[in-house]
Amino acid sequence: MDPHSFTLILQSHVAGTTFTPCVGYGQIPLMVPTRLLLIGDARASAEVDRLRDALEQEFSALSPGGTLPCGGPGGTGCWATRTPATRNILLVMANDHPPGGPLLTFVQDWLNRGFEVFGFFKSGLKPDVVLPAALHAQLAVTWQYDVREVAGEIVDIAVMGLEDRRIFISYARADGSVTAEHLADILTELRFDVFLDRFRIPPGADLMERISDELVDKAMVVVVETPKAVESPWVRHEVSTAITRRLGLAAVNLVGVTPLQGIDEMVRCRDKKDDVLAKFLLEQHRNQMSNKRQNLMQSVWRSLSREAGRKSVRALPDGFHVTRPSTEYAITVQTRPADLHRFRITHERAGTATPVVIHSQPQRADRRRDLSWLSQESRVVQVDEGRVFLTAREIGKGLL
Repeated sequence: MDPHSFTLILQSHVAGTTFTPCVGYGQIPLMVPTRLLLIGDARASAEVDRLRDALEQEFSALSPGGTLPCGGPGGTGCWATRTPATRNILLVMANDHPPGGPLLTFVQDWLNRGFEVFGFFKSGLKPDVVLPAALHAQLAVTWQYDVREVAGEIVDIAVMGLEDRRIFISYARADGSVTAEHLADILTELRFDVFLDRFRIPPGADLMERISDELVDKAMVVVVETPKAVESPWVRHEVSTAITRRLGLAAVNLVGVTPLQGIDEMVRCRDKKDDVLAKFLLEQHRNQMSNKRQNLMQSVWRSLSREAGRKSVRALPDGFHVTRPSTEYAITVQTRPADLHRFRITHERAGTATPVVIHSQPQRADRRRDLSWLSQESRVVQVDEGRVFLTAREIGKGLL
């Protein structure tokens, strides 16, 4: 089995030992291939094992092909460590003692490589005591009774990625500010990047254009339904934009007000309990973002297969490779406006093929000009997701 065919690798490790159990999954819909490594001191080994079992169940449910054997080097020297554009995520499980030397060294080495690190500990413990010092400035994730409580959020971290954890809260200030700010606190603790216009819109900005641009750049819109919000043209505009641009959309209705049209009851929460709200927001974000990515990938796949022929199209975790008689194309598919990082990754992985990024264009003209310049400088062809069919026709003819 070629380890590069995996979309996700799950490992666990006790710091200071040499044993690293490893399992791979080949068909989980991720933005890029991802490696998750659970690690803790010997005192946290039981929590590491328990969480690993829970994650195996979660990922097996997401992977039609189930688990796959790996012929790679294995251990902490996994091939993912040296593979470009692969996410390496370290999940540090704390216990009720300060971390030991081997764990501190491992975490620092991981950070020095530029990899992602997340800390986890039981509620009631002091993070500055039980987590490595390098993680003290970050928001850690806690569980109340059982470490398996955090399995859902870890799946969300792996499936969505940091760039997908951007949420826009739509509300009316007159009667929704308290709830909106409380939701922002809950989402921030869950490591989401939250937009509240009262904090971030600068004076003098063109509000309608700025709000629309902020919406397009977010993964999901959460609407606080209150009497004033239902009447607000701003909130209606934000909901309409979310629907038109196919963003994630959910509502929180805690006062029993008549709900806004266009938001299905299946994506509405009416429970005030914080744990229920957190679970609801996590599940809606994960499910809607995953569905959106799969739908866009399927749309691109169908168009390319029809215009270039199925045998010419090879699916990748975050795009496609198309071979034509005169040229090849390395295509990355993004559900939101691509940034400098995505252009760089697309360019580096393309090799001698023509690099292409399919994404949604930002709203503001100055941002579109910036992307046009970046496209010219990097020689990465950028394509708006609304032009997928026309682009597939050009690729089929080898003319893009």
